[in-house]
Amino acid sequence: MGDPNASIPTPQPVHYRPMFGSFGGALHRRTFTFVSQAGLNAGIKERFGLAKSVTAVKNIRGVRKQHMVHNSYLPVMEIDAQTYSVRADDMSALPLPLHISLHIRLVDLSDPTIYLIDVAAGEEIPRKDGPGITKSDLFVINKTDLGPHVGANLEIMRSDTERMRTGPKGLKPFVMTNLKTLSGLTEVVSFIETRGMLRAS
Repeated sequence: MGDPNASIPTPQPVHYRPMFGSFGGALHRRTFTFVSQAGLNAGIKERFGLAKSVTAVKNIRGVRKQHMVHNSYLPVMEIDAQTYSVRADDMSALPLPLHISLHIRLVDLSDPTIYLIDVAAGEEIPRKDGPGITKSDLFVINKTDLGPHVGANLEIMRSDTERMRTGPKGLKPFVMTNLKTLSGLTEVVSFIETRGMLRAS
């Protein structure tokens, strides 16, 4: 269990184990494989005994950035080869180390960002001062019900979060959630509707 795509090491799985979707026929029923139209016509599913459904990739040669539903923003980028200064839509970006600079600029230029961690990853996560914790528009600490089982003190996580997310403009929003009981869900939905301008008319 864990988040293989996590940006910090502690959420990484220590011991990989199958999750619910990988048991029995669920793995093959819930996924499919993209193949070429020629391969589909040649019957590769039957020929190679593929258990997953296969479907042909179509109409992708004309897909461009502007066709992306949630990520179509195309800032005008200017990079000075002499000083390495970067400007995006005339906004200056400090020449920070690449991994930090990219993360910060993506947060600054993107739509409202939500950074989510799992209590099971450890109570020390909020105090690590990463860009996701300090710069996200909403910070979510999920699965609070696991605190007693993994030795995570929720009050320490809360106080560390308040300390790390308090800046010149005050405390940036954060929510501690338990989606098993729907605790905190209302606040998250309200944030998405308000900041993401997705409230139903």
